[in-house]
Amino acid sequence: MKALTLVVLIMFLGVIAGAAIFESSAVMKNFDRNRSDFGEREKTRELLDAMVRSFGNLVDTDADYDENSILESIRSLYSSYNLTIRDISSGCNLNFLPDDVLSDPAMAGFLFTGGNADEFIRFRRYCGFVTEISEWQSFLKEEALNAVVCNGWFSALHVDSETGRMLAASYGKTGEELYPLMNDFPLINVNTMDTSLIAPLISRRSWRINGAAAKATALKNRLESGPVTEGELTSLLGLAENHEIYKYLGVRTAFWKLSFKNGRYKMDAIVAAIPEKGVKTILHYSLIEGRLSREA
Repeated sequence: MKALTLVVLIMFLGVIAGAAIFESSAVMKNFDRNRSDFGEREKTRELLDAMVRSFGNLVDTDADYDENSILESIRSLYSSYNLTIRDISSGCNLNFLPDDVLSDPAMAGFLFTGGNADEFIRFRRYCGFVTEISEWQSFLKEEALNAVVCNGWFSALHVDSETGRMLAASYGKTGEELYPLMNDFPLINVNTMDTSLIAPLISRRSWRINGAAAKATALKNRLESGPVTEGELTSLLGLAENHEIYKYLGVRTAFWKLSFKNGRYKMDAIVAAIPEKGVKTILHYSLIEGRLSREA
């Protein structure tokens, strides 16, 4: 089994030790070009730090969604830098979901060409976790591409799965030692997910949810009129609050991607919600990756 890819290391180590800013080779070649150039880079880093601090205002919100007033105020404040903010973790994370979840008839039928997960699982077992969805494209149906992600936390629910063992072997740690990479935060924010994933997920055979199709339709229809809170989600699904589905579906976002420009420089960064250990409450937000590039 190959080791975890760089981005997964960044996700974990960045949270623990503070995220590094990675510069492209073009930036490195021109590192000492002139004082003005240096000032632009430092200003770009300072802007990113300020943006990350602004995410602290999201900690106590009831639900995350693209038009959230806090996110809109951050976008507005930095509109002159063409700031964009988007959820990159609310989907089916094919890096981390266990074999049995992906092999479920409803899930496999939705995700994979041929309706079978076996070929993909062999690929993952050999190649490990990937950083680009394009590496999975040959395995996926076209309609599933917008419903998958390769960023996100690992659910403590899956600690005993093969992907859990892959993760543990990569770090030489297990269980709680892998916090915060492994935690109890819900994997998918229903308010920002591709709603085509709702039906196959709710229809998982092992959950045996009565009226799954009707519940999926009700949730999709409700989301068309705006975001839902945690209480509304529970009411719509009509399932006990301790049902396993709420380890998958929630109303908060784990990872946000920020992109903006400052002069000749572009910054692409990932900001993560760090949950409290053992629960899904958000403690704070942390920068876990920043990539600085210089435009020609």
